Amino acid sequence: MKEITSLIAVTVAVLLFIGVNCYGGDNEINGCYQKNGGDLRIVKHPKSCRHSEIPISWSKVGPQGPIGPAGPQGLQGPQSTLNQSEEFPKVYDAQNQVLGIFPSTYGGYLSFFVPVLSKFVSLSADDGYVDPTYPSVQVYYDEIGCVGNAYVDAGMRFQVLMPESKYIAAMDAEVSCKNVRFVSKVRYGDMGAYRNCEPSDAIVPKCNLLPFKEVDLPFSVPAALPIQFK
Repeated sequence: MKEITSLIAVTVAVLLFIGVNCYGGDNEINGCYQKNGGDLRIVKHPKSCRHSEIPISWSKVGPQGPIGPAGPQGLQGPQSTLNQSEEFPKVYDAQNQVLGIFPSTYGGYLSFFVPVLSKFVSLSADDGYVDPTYPSVQVYYDEIGCVGNAYVDAGMRFQVLMPESKYIAAMDAEVSCKNVRFVSKVRYGDMGAYRNCEPSDAIVPKCNLLPFKEVDLPFSVPAALPIQFK
């Protein structure tokens, strides 16, 4: 009996190897097993079996096995650091105070990246102060009168803002939707920049908002003019 079983197993393996693409349907392989001698042959249809044979069939693709164990954790790659080396263009004031790197004067505003804060700062080229009107500062509040929890638009994630006399920056968090009731806007008038608190257009959830925190600038302001790039 063991010899017959072994013979069947070997025969099936050989026939699967050489004939799996030649016979059977799309998903099954059909065969005829000889009752007496134990011979096995592959056929296109079970009806091809003789009276002395038993029709059998099996799937071309076996069931998926269990998921194997996870492999070992790979080595940690080198850390990327952004420093103020000579390869980056730097921003200096007239007293050679380093303000940041990667200067830009797009739109008439001076912007530069401050590595310590991982944020961009916009500086006024007229008086050397951080410009409170660029980009347009809007702080959203969930309470009437611009009080309570406050948020900024996610589009300002990498920008230092100055809505009043302090500097703020969006926190590294997931954006969320909040019920906005009032919005504080910084506008520019004859007397300079001023804060205006007004109701939101609609008291509905506003998405793409981030909480923020107060930050300190790593340089003194006003920056001594003129600003220099080196």
